[in-house]
Amino acid sequence: MPRWKTKATPAGQIYVSSGNHNQFGTGFDTTGALNDSQTLLGRVAGTFFDTETQVAHTRYQHYDIAPSFTWQPDAQTSLTLLSQLRKDPASPFYIQLPTSGTLTHNPFGKISTGTYIGQPGYDKYQREQGSVGYQFRHDFNDIVTFRQNVRYLSSTGRYRMVYPLGIRADAPLVDRATMNIKETMSNFAMDNQAEFHLQSGPVQHTLLAGIDRIHTSVRSRSGYGDAGSINYLDPDYNTAVDDTPYTSSTHNTLDQTGLYLQDQMELNNWILSLAGRYDDAKTKNIDLLSDSRTERNDYVTTGRAGLLYHFDNGLAPYISYSTSFVPSSSNDYNGHPFKPTRGKQSEIGLKYDPVGLDALFTVALYNLRETNMAT
Repeated sequence: MPRWKTKATPAGQIYVSSGNHNQFGTGFDTTGALNDSQTLLGRVAGTFFDTETQVAHTRYQHYDIAPSFTWQPDAQTSLTLLSQLRKDPASPFYIQLPTSGTLTHNPFGKISTGTYIGQPGYDKYQREQGSVGYQFRHDFNDIVTFRQNVRYLSSTGRYRMVYPLGIRADAPLVDRATMNIKETMSNFAMDNQAEFHLQSGPVQHTLLAGIDRIHTSVRSRSGYGDAGSINYLDPDYNTAVDDTPYTSSTHNTLDQTGLYLQDQMELNNWILSLAGRYDDAKTKNIDLLSDSRTERNDYVTTGRAGLLYHFDNGLAPYISYSTSFVPSSSNDYNGHPFKPTRGKQSEIGLKYDPVGLDALFTVALYNLRETNMAT
């Protein structure tokens, strides 16, 4: 979802950029009120970018447009509609070069960093993506605020490439393989939250309670094959590469519902933050060719605690500890769903907000440990 927000004050810009490798970019951004009472606001921004790269036969190009519209009938209520359309007609493949000849000695000679060992005319990475959503806020009074954020995103991608398998010891040749993938993804996300500003004796509380919902669907077809070898010192791309047929077809879904509660307590210069979250995540992976399926259900509780002291001179030391849970809708090589990634992080640090200067400086030391990371 685009981050550009509508503004009542009229503003706009048009820019043009250029650089090496025939790089060219341009864009525009304009915003302002759509009526005299400033209850209707609009904004639209767009970009175009095109460039070659240091690697031969590679190019990157994209363009997008992102209109948004806000209705704010009063100071307590606002509704912002957000949308974006993006297309990447061409994205480059920075295919790995052999270590021998680039980082280490190669008896056959040095390999240029601009060498392309894929297949021009065959390799492509194209993507089209669109999203719509809204952000709603209503202040019931000075104590209670309700927010609802919704987004729907749809994306299609085509990945077709020739990639290296390994070099030969007796000749300046690299063996190659083909990959052909077509993928369609959709994602729906909704977050409902209520914020409460409360007082218990000398302690001020900012309480946040909410429920969010995520549904992700990914349909993928893929195939892999052989592309033959190529001389990495003097590439010859005249040997045709056949289009690889699809040998795999899958449909993966993720449904996740989360309940969360956070309390930020302030007493004089002390700030204590406590948060907890409960997730119910269900993943389903279907092999459309064999009509087989695997499912996984996870019910996980995570949390976070942090303590900060804000000195009058702007220094604020803090300490925190948190646990995390991130489910995946993808499969491993054998078609089994990946286990969710679990994490634990402890952190100490110092923030500095200089008096009279609009800036924030932070230094931190943390220890993050994660398990079941997909590689």
